[in-house]
Amino acid sequence: MKKKLIARLMQERVDGIKSHEGYFFRTDFDHVLQGVLLEYVPRGVYVMNFRFPLFDPAGPNLMYSNRTPGSGFIGKDELSEDELVEYILSVPELHRSLLTDPPISLDEFIHYLSSLQNEHARFVHAAALVLLREDGEALRVMEAIDPRKIHASRKDSYELLLTSLRQGSSDALVFLERVRDHNLSTFGLVGHR
Repeated sequence: MKKKLIARLMQERVDGIKSHEGYFFRTDFDHVLQGVLLEYVPRGVYVMNFRFPLFDPAGPNLMYSNRTPGSGFIGKDELSEDELVEYILSVPELHRSLLTDPPISLDEFIHYLSSLQNEHARFVHAAALVLLREDGEALRVMEAIDPRKIHASRKDSYELLLTSLRQGSSDALVFLERVRDHNLSTFGLVGHR
């Protein structure tokens, strides 16, 4: 499969999207990128409905994404590049994510997070509440997190957010803006607001 050809075909057929290394996402986002991820492996490609909160300090990850119905896998010789793009645009979940549904709001994303049962999702839930200026509720969510279940690489972020909320400072908001800027840069969206 020719990645550059697939990217060009996607750009031609879907107005208002950007692409970066297999990610195809809407440009009308606020805090959450959404779209399609083509995860290339030697024997083909996995097709995923992609979501990523730009305020996640863990950086780009697939915790919020899911494979398309079935296996979400297309073998490298099963479809031409053109047929692969047509397939992507024909899958209802992907079509809605890229083309028809409005961009996902923070409130909708918080509702989605409730289906994920892990401490990092709870942390991201609290971060979303901070962005919505609901600090009291964000503190309640943070205090319900078991700190022993926070990955060592995320302890500093957890502590900063919790301390900021307890002290009523704006450090959490400043931190989340820095995280957003870093993640935008990672996706090649420098200067996007």
